[in-house]
Amino acid sequence: MEKKLISIISSCYNEGENIIPLYQSITEIMNGFPQYRYELLFADNGSSDDTAEKLEQIALRDAHVKVVINLKNYGPDRSGTYLIYKASGDAVICMASDFQDPPEMIPLFIQHWEQGHKLVWGQRTSTKSRKSMNLVRSLYYIIIAGLSENEEVKNANGFGLYDREIIDWIKWIDDPEPFIRNSVSSMGYKPFLVPFKQNVRRAGKSSYNFLRYMNDGFTAMVATTKVPLRVSTYLGLITATLCVVIGFVYFVLKIVYWESFNFGITPVLLGQFFTGAVQLVSLGIIGEYIGAILTRVKRRPMVIEKQSFNFTKDKPNSNSGQD
Repeated sequence: MEKKLISIISSCYNEGENIIPLYQSITEIMNGFPQYRYELLFADNGSSDDTAEKLEQIALRDAHVKVVINLKNYGPDRSGTYLIYKASGDAVICMASDFQDPPEMIPLFIQHWEQGHKLVWGQRTSTKSRKSMNLVRSLYYIIIAGLSENEEVKNANGFGLYDREIIDWIKWIDDPEPFIRNSVSSMGYKPFLVPFKQNVRRAGKSSYNFLRYMNDGFTAMVATTKVPLRVSTYLGLITATLCVVIGFVYFVLKIVYWESFNFGITPVLLGQFFTGAVQLVSLGIIGEYIGAILTRVKRRPMVIEKQSFNFTKDKPNSNSGQD
């Protein structure tokens, strides 16, 4: 009977200082599972450092390692999902390349998968990141959880193991703007949660900032819910109702105090500004959804490969140590 295959994927951007230690750490861990075959899939997301060169060197000396060099930076979600599509494993483990997702969690993920769990996620119990970024990240997850029509798992970013059954459904959905966590939740799969303490980056600097989180938030919002559209509708109804009520009150006051009541221009200006603000917000929300529809209709490639290594029709070789 052929051994099952474990695929471990990681998308990289300017991780030249981390990629070789990550490769060595994962390889050492997987050598402790001789009952499985394994493959490591890395994608370089248009790095400006030597990440691509180091990945190429690793791939040339270890057939377990498969590498995609992207033509440009497509973002971690698109690049990571593209690797999911290319993974051949009976189970796929997704993780970051900066050691904030600790490789030591891999044995636990495999253990719970062996026990029958098709979806195993790591759940942060604490983090050593900067407080400012923790606040931004917390707000991001609170907003997404509040808007999403599906159940969102707190302090889980998708780091974990996905059974082949789930991977096949993700590939079937074929979303050009993927948001894997929500896609899996919308299917109805419930993750088995494994708590862990998130590390600081081993080296280098994160490319994520407030604007990146905001951009991802809008993308996730459009992908997960229609609530903002309904909020726009409710705001319109509330605004219209307020205008009618205020107009009626002013009309009555003018009738009762015809000579002394001074209507003034201030209420008119405030009403115009408020109505204009509601219209602009509503148009912005509608624009986000139209933009998402346009992206899906165009059906452009999720990722364009500049170069790839070790992707053949042959199955990965059996588990063995480093060369």
